[in-house]
Amino acid sequence: MQLATFIASINSVTDVKVSIRNSSWSGEASPTHRTKRGISFLNRRGWTFQEYVLGGRMLHCTSHELGWQCQETYSCECRPLFPLVPALAEFKKLVIGHLTVGGQKLSDNVHHHPQLHSTWRDLVHEYAKRNFTVSTDNLPALSGFVTALSRRYPQCFRREDYMFGVWRGDLVRHLLWNTGALQGPSRRLPLDNAPSWSWASRGTSGIGYKEMRWARVGLQITELVKVVNVSCILTTENPFGPGKGQLSLHGTLQPVRLHWTAPKQLSEFSNVLSRSGTPIDYISLELDDGSGAEVDPDCQHYFLALATWTLSYEVHGVSYDIWHGVLIAPMPGTVDSFRRVAYAHTKGLSTGEDLSTWELPLNEERTFNLI
Repeated sequence: MQLATFIASINSVTDVKVSIRNSSWSGEASPTHRTKRGISFLNRRGWTFQEYVLGGRMLHCTSHELGWQCQETYSCECRPLFPLVPALAEFKKLVIGHLTVGGQKLSDNVHHHPQLHSTWRDLVHEYAKRNFTVSTDNLPALSGFVTALSRRYPQCFRREDYMFGVWRGDLVRHLLWNTGALQGPSRRLPLDNAPSWSWASRGTSGIGYKEMRWARVGLQITELVKVVNVSCILTTENPFGPGKGQLSLHGTLQPVRLHWTAPKQLSEFSNVLSRSGTPIDYISLELDDGSGAEVDPDCQHYFLALATWTLSYEVHGVSYDIWHGVLIAPMPGTVDSFRRVAYAHTKGLSTGEDLSTWELPLNEERTFNLI
């Protein structure tokens, strides 16, 4: 690659020495770069995320080089042309560009589109990787982007449909977040910052959606619960800030109890038992709090299936059903109110398989509150 051309006329000089500064691939300026040094400090901070996404053009000044960034590309001294990370480019298009599906631009007045909500979940995944000095800033630091998003798509992302990091328009899928079974001390924030069913209740920790891994496999999702009512009470004047929330759902609760693999240690591989004590080895757990501090082994827990995923593999002519949901526990002193403690899913079931042979525990269909 030709980096520079020197044109000069030199008289009466026999030796000419040209020195060129060696610019290594530092990767400080952009999250596009992944090196052993990692990305810049600013690009690891939660408060800078919306500044990055909402900025149409940015000039990065680092200790090693200058970098230029727009909606389409990133350019710096060590790499003249470098494409943006696809996900980050999509986030910019949400508010200052145009998302395209099948080669067609989405209208700003679209009422509902799965691609918009899927891109939001991708955004949550990236945003949750960032750090905060004060964990409860995770919702306020995203409110500027949410404001811009609701203005851009006023029908799909209505202001009144935003609930502590999730949207009512695709609520069930937004509830299917997981932490990847992260181990460590409790990071659950107080319930007056975000309800347990919101990813924002986890503070600063990795959040993901397994749906992203199966997007190309021919995934069909069937929702298994009905949203009866939603109640939100904000604790600040920020309409997109922290607060308390309650979901009234109608669905099927399967009573289970948990078996501890070691004293005060519960992992995603711990046994889930039916009420009679029969192991249910086809349910996997990913605890919201990796330390297990939120789980009381003597408490009655319930598996709430939120959706069924049908995965079709046309090449092999096979399809599988996987139930995805949450593990919930009763709120102290209540009968119909529960809190989320884990993400739960079953193993793949061949479509049409008789579940009665699996010795499912007794279950009950009812209306209840998720806090």
